[in-house]
Amino acid sequence: MAAIPPRPSSNILEIFPSELFIHILHHLHDDKPSLKACSLVCPTWHALAPHDLFSDTTIYYNSKPTKLVEFNDFIQSTPTISSHIRTLRLAESRSAVASELNDKLLLSILSALPHLDSLYISWNSFYSLSWNPSPNTTQLPLLKKLYLWDRVRDDGAREGYPSYPLGFISWFPYIQTVVLDYPAIPNQVHHTSSGNLPDHTHIVPNVQDLHLQNPIVTPAYAHRMYSSLQDGLSLHSLKSISIDLRSVADVEGLEDFLSSSNLEIERIEIDPTRSPVERLDSILVAMTQNRLHLSHLKNLRSFTFTLQYMESASVQRMQQDLLIDLLAEIDSPLREVHIQIRNLPNIQVYPRFDLASSIDWHRLNSVLTALKERLLDSVTFDIVQGPYHWSGALYYWQKLVQTHLPSLYSSGFFGFACMKDNQPSFWD
Repeated sequence: MAAIPPRPSSNILEIFPSELFIHILHHLHDDKPSLKACSLVCPTWHALAPHDLFSDTTIYYNSKPTKLVEFNDFIQSTPTISSHIRTLRLAESRSAVASELNDKLLLSILSALPHLDSLYISWNSFYSLSWNPSPNTTQLPLLKKLYLWDRVRDDGAREGYPSYPLGFISWFPYIQTVVLDYPAIPNQVHHTSSGNLPDHTHIVPNVQDLHLQNPIVTPAYAHRMYSSLQDGLSLHSLKSISIDLRSVADVEGLEDFLSSSNLEIERIEIDPTRSPVERLDSILVAMTQNRLHLSHLKNLRSFTFTLQYMESASVQRMQQDLLIDLLAEIDSPLREVHIQIRNLPNIQVYPRFDLASSIDWHRLNSVLTALKERLLDSVTFDIVQGPYHWSGALYYWQKLVQTHLPSLYSSGFFGFACMKDNQPSFWD
């Protein structure tokens, strides 16, 4: 008599290896695990390394009041899952015309995520949040990073973005990293009629790392924005600032911000190359005239500046002269310099390419030697890769430096590397 085969196990983990199950779940929804699918398919999900499955969760939603409400109901009823969410991205569909996200719903979601470290909010959510201080922050997670994002072009900027997001940022008193990555325009709706700062500034005490990736297009708005940051952040806590300069107003606003006597910044990254090409020369002129007061930063330890290869020899020379001017102005115990270079052609492909003639090598050598005698440990040239991999660009630049700065080169003072664009992204 043939043996009766054993009854299939009701436990899915006894049928499939846990590694395979995790792999399947990771590909259920746009390379992100679906929380509902996880809970329905595998009730014993907690045996599958939940910190891997749910630590980074993305919720796509549109204007219909379903996705976020369902997500809120789900995490409220499953505290075991919600306790493992470390990063939450609320990514609104571009087809949405209005957001369902509001202060009450967001507060409810956040209060159910006790171990949340990072919060990313995108698109039309900016319209529906009040940006006011939270009435009750004791139930919110101890958030460390906030990323506010909208990827529309300069000429597509829309009204409704917050002039003063500090009220919302103040929901999270222990926040350390803030990334403001959205187009700012002059006709803001969240500011007082008198143009003064709201009463709820001076309440974001622990921000250490500030990224400003938003094109600011008018001097009036730039002044309000930077004044708000200057008055609303604890400048003694701010240690790092990274900024894209996309307009002359950006330069003027940053100049005022850096001239504050309270700043104790140790690291600054300045990138003018993300502006439209037709705007770059005016930005460089403004930077040359204003000089950004880097001499005021007495605690500066790390300086990063981005250059971009341009076919215009005058603009190319202006960039490099500006870099040398900024380095010469630094009056602090600087320890490291990073010079990032975009769009550097491969000399094997462009044999007539001549970057050497546009650089004042003698002055660059004098400035770097003086900084080295002070405390500077190293200068790293980072060749930022674009859509194509220029294998010869790094070698070409290294030979240039070796030829024109032989003494510093032979001392091991320089480093060379290829790198990807390291600007913070909504998906990082």
